[in-house]
Amino acid sequence: MFVLAIGCVAAGTWQVQRFQQSVRDNNALTHNAHAAPTPLTTALVPVTGKAPGRDAIRFRTVTVGGSYTSEVTFLAGQVTSGQGGFFVISPFRTSTGVIPVIRGFVAVDAAGHRPPVPAAPSGRVQITGRLDTPSHNESAGAAKESAALGVPQFRAVLKALPGQRGGEGLVALPKPDLSNPAGGAYEAQHFAYIIQWYIFALLALAAPFLLARNEVREAQRRFLGIDTGELELGTNAERVTSGAEVALRQSGAVVRAGNAEPAQLARAKRLADRYGRSLGLGAPQAPASAQPHRAPTPVGGLTERVPNSSEVPHRSHDGYHGSYNDYLWELGLADGDAVAPEVPAPSRPQIEPVVIDAVISADDEDG
Repeated sequence: MFVLAIGCVAAGTWQVQRFQQSVRDNNALTHNAHAAPTPLTTALVPVTGKAPGRDAIRFRTVTVGGSYTSEVTFLAGQVTSGQGGFFVISPFRTSTGVIPVIRGFVAVDAAGHRPPVPAAPSGRVQITGRLDTPSHNESAGAAKESAALGVPQFRAVLKALPGQRGGEGLVALPKPDLSNPAGGAYEAQHFAYIIQWYIFALLALAAPFLLARNEVREAQRRFLGIDTGELELGTNAERVTSGAEVALRQSGAVVRAGNAEPAQLARAKRLADRYGRSLGLGAPQAPASAQPHRAPTPVGGLTERVPNSSEVPHRSHDGYHGSYNDYLWELGLADGDAVAPEVPAPSRPQIEPVVIDAVISADDEDG
């Protein structure tokens, strides 16, 4: 488990690095996308040597003057606005070198064929677009044109903005998605992975102690007959009875003799779990240490009805129900929580009305 914890910490630390890199990339690309347009120069995009990094040029808006060549290539497998089709790419020659320009997008027709594409305009034009790192297919046509013309090639690709010359009759490329421009997992996902791996490391370190504790509890139950449920409740495997209506525990009385009101006992009996363990109503019980060990009967194999714990004291078939039942008893016997039982009003005898005829004399002064 220690080795496993080390592996989880290593994975979490790697995710920290991934998170930091994702934050840096997203910040750089977002900054590029919002930067003001700038002229295309070899200082920004070299024509020889190592190609610039993605964070340095991607989404940067540049302007460039020159002319389209007659070479046209199509990059298949592209999707724009939910439609499949091709990118239309034409090399663009400047005074410094050649750069491939993605003029726009053309969707395939119902039969899956590419419709005719208008030719690029001739003559010198000025265009504006966003830079990106080129793939081999995107720069293949420009490389061929660069070799034919004997001029260098810019180490980037330019995606023309809407409304630029050369994009007539084509679908303009959409704006870049800046929600997660670097791609891959989102920053929040990397952060969640960090927490996840470090929590796994803590669980791996805690696992041996939890397993050892469970082994000790199981050994106590199997070989010593100790009820681990009572240990959790603080009874120390011994039960002391009060001789009254409820039993007292060694760690403290749930209710002492004479303290329980009839309404509290009635409420506790109503709350007692049918499959739990009572607190000793009725006859006193022997200490748990003196009781012979008996393996619990599986719930699915019961052949007799489990007695109601509010009527007959009995052991629970598992520790959970016993603990829960004790809680219900304590809740029912809590001071001030009991509701006085309703006492039926005494019945009143039915009296038949009696009519008395009386004659009052007019001479009677008291009349």
